[in-house]
Amino acid sequence: MSGVFCATWGSPSDTLSKMLNISLLVKKAAREARKVGLRRFVVEAVNRFSYRATANDFDRANRTDTGGRVPLWRLGIPYPSARFGASYLSPTEERIKDGLENIPRHATLVDLGSGKGRALIIAARMGFRRVIGVEFAAELADIARRNLVITGARAEVILGDAGEYTLPDGPLGIYLYNPFSVEVMRKIAAQLDGRSGETWVAYLNPGSEPACVELFDAIMDRAAERHGLIVWSARKKSCG
Repeated sequence: MSGVFCATWGSPSDTLSKMLNISLLVKKAAREARKVGLRRFVVEAVNRFSYRATANDFDRANRTDTGGRVPLWRLGIPYPSARFGASYLSPTEERIKDGLENIPRHATLVDLGSGKGRALIIAARMGFRRVIGVEFAAELADIARRNLVITGARAEVILGDAGEYTLPDGPLGIYLYNPFSVEVMRKIAAQLDGRSGETWVAYLNPGSEPACVELFDAIMDRAAERHGLIVWSARKKSCG
């Protein structure tokens, strides 16, 4: 099913939404250029925006469409937080499994910024009690739902802003693959800091946002750490 993903402009409201997203992302691009320098920004931008879906072992084996890079400006995202998001790109199956391996299976696994759903499929197969994806781009959420049907994976996809999503009660695992910048992550960290249940956070590619790492370090303990991965944990807080 892999192929070039093309967003259509559709209704006037869809057109307005995409125009708004382009405006927000232009502002984000200007901020990023100031942060990393113009030369590095231009090189990275060329790589980001020359999107084409690429064949990969996971999609060939499962007849799914979870690969490729999708820049956000191609999508209709009706949330102001679009300017804090990152292009869609999924890591390999092996990297996702490595990130999730440290989270106990009795936890509910929530993928914030779940994209096309590759991590949801893998998490469901790993036996987590419940698997939830939160994605703010309707096009990606729809692709993820189709992939879940194709694979028969027991997971759900919620269309919404990850920063406004209310995390479920009970043992909880959060999976992150560089989904957004610290402005959104602050809201998530605030929710985690107030939780009383067992909590784990698996963050792939944490070096891309050092400020996000500092947020989790302030409220949780590092349970595992290796190249390109940090896992934090927080046990149930006592009432005494």
